[in-house]
Amino acid sequence: MKKELFSGERINKAILALPEGKPRLDALQDAVAQADRAADPYWRLRFRADYICDAVYFDDEAKILPFCGEFFALLEEYPGVLGEPLEQLSCFLVAKRAAALCQVLPQIPMTVCEGFLERLAELTRRYGKGSRLYHNLACEFYLGGDLDRAAAHFEAFQKAKLDMQSKCRACEQSFMVRYALATGDWALAERSARPIFDGSMTCHDVPWDTYHTYIEAYLDRGEIKKADPLVRQLSRGGIRDVSDTEYMGTLLRFYGMQNRVGAALLQRYLPWPLSLWDRGRQFYFYQGAWVLCTAGPLDREVTFYLPRQFPLWREDGRYRWGDLADWFYGAAADIAGQFDRRNGGTVYRDTLARTERAAKERRNHGKKEI
Repeated sequence: MKKELFSGERINKAILALPEGKPRLDALQDAVAQADRAADPYWRLRFRADYICDAVYFDDEAKILPFCGEFFALLEEYPGVLGEPLEQLSCFLVAKRAAALCQVLPQIPMTVCEGFLERLAELTRRYGKGSRLYHNLACEFYLGGDLDRAAAHFEAFQKAKLDMQSKCRACEQSFMVRYALATGDWALAERSARPIFDGSMTCHDVPWDTYHTYIEAYLDRGEIKKADPLVRQLSRGGIRDVSDTEYMGTLLRFYGMQNRVGAALLQRYLPWPLSLWDRGRQFYFYQGAWVLCTAGPLDREVTFYLPRQFPLWREDGRYRWGDLADWFYGAAADIAGQFDRRNGGTVYRDTLARTERAAKERRNHGKKEI
Protein backbone atom coordinates (compact mmCIF):
# COMPACT_ATOMS: atom_id res chain seq x y z
CA MET A 1 0.00 0.00 0.00
CA LYS A 2 1.34 3.42 -0.93
CA LYS A 3 2.14 5.57 2.10
CA GLU A 4 -0.06 8.65 2.32
CA LEU A 5 1.87 11.88 1.84
CA PHE A 6 1.93 14.45 4.65
CA SER A 7 -0.72 17.14 4.26
CA GLY A 8 -0.83 19.82 6.91
CA GLU A 9 -4.07 21.19 5.45
CA ARG A 10 -5.80 17.82 5.73
CA ILE A 11 -4.56 17.26 9.29
CA ASN A 12 -5.55 20.76 10.34
CA LYS A 13 -9.06 20.33 8.96
CA ALA A 14 -9.46 17.08 10.91
CA ILE A 15 -8.22 18.76 14.10
CA LEU A 16 -10.70 21.63 13.80
CA ALA A 17 -13.53 19.09 13.53
CA LEU A 18 -12.66 17.71 16.99
CA PRO A 19 -14.11 19.02 20.26
CA GLU A 20 -12.02 21.58 22.12
CA GLY A 21 -10.04 20.22 25.04
CA LYS A 22 -8.17 16.95 25.33
CA PRO A 23 -9.26 15.45 21.94
CA ARG A 24 -7.93 18.46 20.05
CA LEU A 25 -4.80 18.79 22.20
CA ASP A 26 -3.89 15.14 21.68
CA ALA A 27 -4.40 15.55 17.95
CA LEU A 28 -2.23 18.69 17.87
CA GLN A 29 0.60 16.89 19.65
CA ASP A 30 0.39 14.13 17.07
CA ALA A 31 0.28 16.73 14.30
CA VAL A 32 3.50 18.30 15.62
CA ALA A 33 5.19 14.90 15.49
CA GLN A 34 3.95 14.29 11.94
CA ALA A 35 5.13 17.70 10.75
CA ASP A 36 8.55 17.07 12.33
CA ARG A 37 8.86 13.72 10.55
CA ALA A 38 7.86 15.36 7.27
CA ALA A 39 10.34 18.20 7.91
CA ASP A 40 7.69 20.74 6.87
CA PRO A 41 8.82 24.05 8.46
CA TYR A 42 5.49 25.85 7.96
CA TRP A 43 3.41 23.21 9.72
CA ARG A 44 6.07 22.54 12.35
CA LEU A 45 5.64 26.15 13.40
CA ARG A 46 1.91 26.36 12.81
CA PHE A 47 0.95 23.26 14.81
CA ARG A 48 3.16 24.30 17.71
CA ALA A 49 1.53 27.73 17.83
CA ASP A 50 -1.93 26.15 17.69
CA TYR A 51 -1.07 23.74 20.50
CA ILE A 52 0.28 26.57 22.67
CA CYS A 53 -2.90 28.56 22.09
CA ASP A 54 -5.26 25.73 23.07
CA ALA A 55 -3.27 24.19 25.93
CA VAL A 56 -3.47 27.37 27.99
CA TYR A 57 -7.25 27.09 28.20
CA PHE A 58 -7.76 23.36 28.59
CA ASP A 59 -4.64 21.78 30.09
CA ASP A 60 -1.63 22.38 32.30
CA GLU A 61 -0.35 25.68 30.91
CA ALA A 62 3.21 25.02 32.07
CA LYS A 63 3.60 22.09 29.66
CA ILE A 64 3.80 24.47 26.72
CA LEU A 65 7.31 25.55 27.78
CA PRO A 66 9.25 23.17 25.46
CA PHE A 67 6.90 24.01 22.58
CA CYS A 68 7.69 27.71 23.04
CA GLY A 69 11.43 27.07 22.90
CA GLU A 70 11.06 24.87 19.83
CA PHE A 71 8.90 27.48 18.09
CA PHE A 72 11.45 30.27 18.37
CA ALA A 73 14.34 27.96 17.45
CA LEU A 74 12.48 26.92 14.29
CA LEU A 75 11.59 30.52 13.49
CA GLU A 76 15.27 31.48 13.61
CA GLU A 77 16.05 28.57 11.29
CA TYR A 78 13.21 29.35 8.86
CA PRO A 79 12.58 33.13 9.04
CA GLY A 80 9.59 34.33 7.09
CA VAL A 81 8.20 30.86 6.36
CA LEU A 82 4.87 31.64 8.04
CA GLY A 83 4.41 34.87 6.10
CA GLU A 84 2.73 38.01 7.33
CA PRO A 85 0.50 38.56 9.23
CA LEU A 86 0.59 34.98 10.57
CA GLU A 87 4.21 35.28 11.70
CA GLN A 88 3.48 38.44 13.66
CA LEU A 89 0.40 36.92 15.29
CA SER A 90 2.21 33.69 16.12
CA CYS A 91 5.26 35.47 17.53
CA PHE A 92 3.13 37.55 19.87
CA LEU A 93 1.09 34.50 20.87
CA VAL A 94 4.11 32.39 21.77
CA ALA A 95 6.07 35.26 23.36
CA LYS A 96 3.22 36.24 25.65
CA ARG A 97 2.59 32.62 26.66
CA ALA A 98 6.28 32.14 27.43
CA ALA A 99 6.35 35.32 29.52
CA ALA A 100 3.24 34.22 31.42
CA LEU A 101 4.90 30.90 32.32
CA CYS A 102 7.26 32.76 34.62
CA GLN A 103 4.30 33.38 36.92
CA VAL A 104 3.70 29.64 37.40
CA LEU A 105 7.16 28.03 37.14
CA PRO A 106 9.54 29.17 39.90
CA GLN A 107 12.28 26.94 38.49
CA ILE A 108 12.69 29.37 35.58
CA PRO A 109 15.60 31.61 36.70
CA MET A 110 15.00 35.34 37.04
CA THR A 111 17.40 36.10 34.17
CA VAL A 112 15.38 33.83 31.86
CA CYS A 113 12.10 35.39 33.02
CA GLU A 114 13.40 38.84 32.23
CA GLY A 115 14.61 37.52 28.88
CA PHE A 116 11.10 36.28 28.06
CA LEU A 117 9.68 39.70 28.97
CA GLU A 118 12.35 41.44 26.90
CA ARG A 119 11.49 39.26 23.89
CA LEU A 120 7.91 40.49 24.16
CA ALA A 121 9.11 44.08 24.57
CA GLU A 122 11.26 43.72 21.46
CA LEU A 123 8.23 42.57 19.48
CA THR A 124 6.30 45.66 20.62
CA ARG A 125 9.14 47.83 19.32
CA ARG A 126 9.41 45.91 16.05
CA TYR A 127 5.72 45.96 15.19
CA GLY A 128 4.62 49.13 16.99
CA LYS A 129 1.91 47.36 18.96
CA GLY A 130 1.50 45.18 22.05
CA SER A 131 2.74 47.69 24.63
CA ARG A 132 -0.38 47.30 26.75
CA LEU A 133 0.01 43.50 26.70
CA TYR A 134 3.68 43.74 27.67
CA HIS A 135 3.03 45.98 30.68
CA ASN A 136 0.09 43.80 31.73
CA LEU A 137 2.24 40.65 31.84
CA ALA A 138 5.22 42.43 33.41
CA CYS A 139 3.01 43.83 36.16
CA GLU A 140 1.55 40.38 36.88
CA PHE A 141 5.03 38.88 37.08
CA TYR A 142 6.46 41.51 39.43
CA LEU A 143 3.44 41.28 41.73
CA GLY A 144 5.16 38.08 42.83
CA GLY A 145 8.06 39.90 44.45
CA ASP A 146 8.73 43.52 43.44
CA LEU A 147 5.66 45.68 44.07
CA ASP A 148 7.41 48.91 43.04
CA ARG A 149 8.19 47.53 39.58
CA ALA A 150 4.67 46.09 39.40
CA ALA A 151 3.22 49.54 40.16
CA ALA A 152 5.35 51.16 37.43
CA HIS A 153 4.15 48.63 34.87
CA PHE A 154 0.54 49.04 36.00
CA GLU A 155 0.77 52.79 35.44
CA ALA A 156 2.27 52.21 31.98
CA PHE A 157 -0.45 49.63 31.24
CA GLN A 158 -3.15 52.18 32.01
CA LYS A 159 -1.57 54.73 29.69
CA ALA A 160 -0.99 52.31 26.78
CA LYS A 161 -3.52 52.10 23.98
CA LEU A 162 -5.66 49.09 23.22
CA ASP A 163 -4.65 47.25 20.06
CA MET A 164 -5.04 43.84 18.44
CA GLN A 165 -2.37 42.35 20.72
CA SER A 166 -4.05 43.41 23.97
CA LYS A 167 -5.67 40.78 26.13
CA CYS A 168 -9.44 40.54 25.83
CA ARG A 169 -11.23 43.28 27.75
CA ALA A 170 -12.61 40.86 30.33
CA CYS A 171 -9.14 39.46 31.08
CA GLU A 172 -7.74 42.97 31.37
CA GLN A 173 -10.52 43.90 33.77
CA SER A 174 -9.87 40.82 35.89
CA PHE A 175 -6.16 41.67 35.92
CA MET A 176 -6.99 45.12 37.30
CA VAL A 177 -9.04 43.49 40.07
CA ARG A 178 -6.14 41.19 40.91
CA TYR A 179 -3.66 44.08 41.00
CA ALA A 180 -5.95 46.19 43.19
CA LEU A 181 -6.52 43.44 45.74
CA ALA A 182 -2.83 42.50 45.79
CA THR A 183 -1.96 46.11 46.65
CA GLY A 184 -4.83 46.57 49.11
CA ASP A 185 -6.79 49.06 46.97
CA TRP A 186 -10.32 47.78 47.60
CA ALA A 187 -11.94 50.84 46.02
CA LEU A 188 -10.15 50.19 42.71
CA ALA A 189 -11.00 46.49 42.99
CA GLU A 190 -14.70 47.22 43.40
CA ARG A 191 -14.75 49.63 40.45
CA SER A 192 -12.85 47.20 38.27
CA ALA A 193 -14.99 44.22 39.27
CA ARG A 194 -18.33 45.91 38.62
CA PRO A 195 -18.62 45.06 34.88
CA ILE A 196 -17.53 41.50 35.65
CA PHE A 197 -19.99 40.95 38.47
CA ASP A 198 -22.89 42.41 36.46
CA GLY A 199 -22.11 40.10 33.53
CA SER A 200 -21.05 42.80 31.07
CA MET A 201 -17.57 41.31 30.63
CA THR A 202 -17.05 37.57 30.29
CA CYS A 203 -14.71 35.15 28.55
CA HIS A 204 -13.34 31.64 29.09
CA ASP A 205 -11.55 32.71 32.31
CA VAL A 206 -13.83 35.49 33.48
CA PRO A 207 -15.71 35.73 35.84
CA TRP A 208 -14.12 32.60 37.35
CA ASP A 209 -10.67 34.12 37.87
CA THR A 210 -12.22 37.19 39.47
CA TYR A 211 -14.34 35.07 41.81
CA HIS A 212 -11.21 33.13 42.82
CA THR A 213 -9.27 36.32 43.54
CA TYR A 214 -12.08 37.92 45.51
CA ILE A 215 -12.87 34.79 47.53
CA GLU A 216 -9.23 34.48 48.58
CA ALA A 217 -9.20 38.14 49.64
CA TYR A 218 -12.46 37.77 51.59
CA LEU A 219 -11.19 34.65 53.36
CA ASP A 220 -7.99 36.47 54.34
CA ARG A 221 -10.23 38.98 56.12
CA GLY A 222 -12.50 36.31 57.60
CA GLU A 223 -15.49 37.65 55.63
CA ILE A 224 -17.17 34.30 55.05
CA LYS A 225 -20.62 35.69 54.28
CA LYS A 226 -19.27 37.93 51.51
CA ALA A 227 -17.38 35.02 49.99
CA ASP A 228 -20.34 32.64 50.06
CA PRO A 229 -22.28 33.86 46.96
CA LEU A 230 -19.08 33.93 44.89
CA VAL A 231 -18.25 30.39 46.04
CA ARG A 232 -21.66 29.20 44.89
CA GLN A 233 -21.15 30.71 41.44
CA LEU A 234 -17.57 29.46 41.10
CA SER A 235 -18.58 25.92 42.08
CA ARG A 236 -21.43 25.92 39.55
CA GLY A 237 -19.43 26.90 36.49
CA GLY A 238 -15.72 27.38 37.14
CA ILE A 239 -14.50 23.82 37.82
CA ARG A 240 -14.15 22.40 34.31
CA ASP A 241 -10.73 20.81 33.82
CA VAL A 242 -7.19 20.71 35.20
CA SER A 243 -6.61 24.33 34.17
CA ASP A 244 -9.05 25.27 36.98
CA THR A 245 -7.06 23.54 39.73
CA GLU A 246 -6.46 26.74 41.72
CA TYR A 247 -10.20 27.44 41.76
CA MET A 248 -10.83 24.08 43.41
CA GLY A 249 -8.16 24.92 45.97
CA THR A 250 -10.04 28.12 46.81
CA LEU A 251 -13.26 26.13 47.28
CA LEU A 252 -11.49 23.65 49.57
CA ARG A 253 -10.19 26.56 51.64
CA PHE A 254 -13.67 28.02 51.94
CA TYR A 255 -15.22 24.69 52.95
CA GLY A 256 -12.47 24.19 55.52
CA MET A 257 -13.16 27.57 57.08
CA GLN A 258 -16.86 26.74 57.10
CA ASN A 259 -16.15 23.28 58.57
CA ARG A 260 -18.26 21.81 55.81
CA VAL A 261 -17.82 18.33 54.42
CA GLY A 262 -15.35 18.76 51.59
CA ALA A 263 -13.66 15.37 51.80
CA ALA A 264 -15.37 14.08 48.66
CA LEU A 265 -14.06 17.04 46.65
CA LEU A 266 -10.54 16.54 47.94
CA GLN A 267 -10.63 12.87 46.95
CA ARG A 268 -12.11 13.62 43.53
CA TYR A 269 -9.78 16.44 42.50
CA LEU A 270 -6.44 15.51 44.10
CA PRO A 271 -5.24 13.89 40.82
CA TRP A 272 -5.30 17.33 39.19
CA PRO A 273 -2.47 19.04 41.11
CA LEU A 274 -0.42 15.85 41.29
CA SER A 275 -0.17 15.80 37.48
CA LEU A 276 0.65 19.51 37.07
CA TRP A 277 3.84 21.25 36.13
CA ASP A 278 2.13 24.52 37.10
CA ARG A 279 3.38 25.32 40.60
CA GLY A 280 1.12 28.35 41.01
CA ARG A 281 -2.04 26.28 40.63
CA GLN A 282 -0.58 23.57 42.87
CA PHE A 283 0.09 26.17 45.56
CA TYR A 284 -3.55 27.25 45.81
CA PHE A 285 -4.83 23.68 45.78
CA TYR A 286 -2.45 22.46 48.49
CA GLN A 287 -3.10 25.55 50.59
CA GLY A 288 -6.86 24.99 50.40
CA ALA A 289 -6.50 21.27 51.08
CA TRP A 290 -4.44 22.05 54.19
CA VAL A 291 -7.17 24.33 55.57
CA LEU A 292 -9.78 21.65 54.90
CA CYS A 293 -7.76 18.96 56.66
CA THR A 294 -7.18 21.10 59.77
CA ALA A 295 -10.86 21.91 60.26
CA GLY A 296 -11.52 18.87 62.46
CA PRO A 297 -9.68 16.67 64.97
CA LEU A 298 -6.25 15.94 63.52
CA ASP A 299 -6.10 12.45 65.05
CA ARG A 300 -9.35 11.30 63.44
CA GLU A 301 -9.05 8.76 60.63
CA VAL A 302 -10.87 8.99 57.33
CA THR A 303 -11.15 6.61 54.39
CA PHE A 304 -9.93 8.05 51.10
CA TYR A 305 -9.30 6.41 47.75
CA LEU A 306 -6.42 8.53 46.66
CA PRO A 307 -4.24 8.17 43.55
CA ARG A 308 -1.17 5.97 43.85
CA GLN A 309 1.15 8.83 42.93
CA PHE A 310 0.16 10.66 46.13
CA PRO A 311 3.22 10.38 48.42
CA LEU A 312 1.14 9.25 51.44
CA TRP A 313 -0.86 6.66 49.46
CA ARG A 314 -2.00 3.66 51.51
CA GLU A 315 -3.52 0.53 50.08
CA ASP A 316 -6.11 0.35 52.87
CA GLY A 317 -7.19 3.95 52.20
CA ARG A 318 -7.00 4.94 55.88
CA TYR A 319 -5.50 8.35 56.64
CA ARG A 320 -5.27 10.65 59.64
CA TRP A 321 -6.39 14.20 59.01
CA GLY A 322 -3.23 15.40 60.74
CA ASP A 323 -0.93 13.46 58.43
CA LEU A 324 -2.73 14.80 55.37
CA ALA A 325 -2.66 18.34 56.77
CA ASP A 326 1.09 18.14 57.40
CA TRP A 327 1.77 16.96 53.85
CA PHE A 328 -0.38 19.62 52.18
CA TYR A 329 1.07 22.41 54.31
CA GLY A 330 4.59 21.21 53.59
CA ALA A 331 3.89 21.09 49.86
CA ALA A 332 2.40 24.60 49.84
CA ALA A 333 5.26 25.98 51.95
CA ASP A 334 7.83 24.39 49.65
CA ILE A 335 6.27 25.99 46.59
CA ALA A 336 6.02 29.35 48.37
CA GLY A 337 9.72 29.16 49.19
CA GLN A 338 10.61 28.36 45.58
CA PHE A 339 8.72 31.38 44.26
CA ASP A 340 10.02 33.76 46.93
CA ARG A 341 13.65 32.71 46.49
CA ARG A 342 13.42 33.23 42.74
CA ASN A 343 11.47 36.49 43.01
CA GLY A 344 13.48 37.95 45.88
CA GLY A 345 10.46 38.65 48.07
CA THR A 346 8.05 37.14 50.58
CA VAL A 347 4.76 37.35 48.68
CA TYR A 348 3.96 33.63 48.65
CA ARG A 349 5.04 33.01 52.23
CA ASP A 350 2.95 36.02 53.27
CA THR A 351 0.00 34.55 51.39
CA LEU A 352 0.34 31.26 53.25
CA ALA A 353 0.74 33.10 56.56
CA ARG A 354 -2.49 35.05 55.96
CA THR A 355 -4.27 31.80 55.16
CA GLU A 356 -2.92 30.18 58.34
CA ARG A 357 -3.89 33.18 60.47
CA ALA A 358 -7.42 33.36 59.03
CA ALA A 359 -7.97 29.61 59.49
CA LYS A 360 -6.74 29.76 63.09
CA GLU A 361 -9.04 32.68 63.90
CA ARG A 362 -11.96 30.83 62.35
CA ARG A 363 -11.26 27.68 64.38
CA ASN A 364 -11.10 29.75 67.54
CA HIS A 365 -14.75 30.66 66.97
CA GLY A 366 -15.62 27.05 67.84
CA LYS A 367 -17.23 25.95 64.58
CA LYS A 368 -18.54 22.40 64.20
CA GLU A 369 -16.17 19.63 63.24
CA ILE A 370 -15.73 18.49 59.66
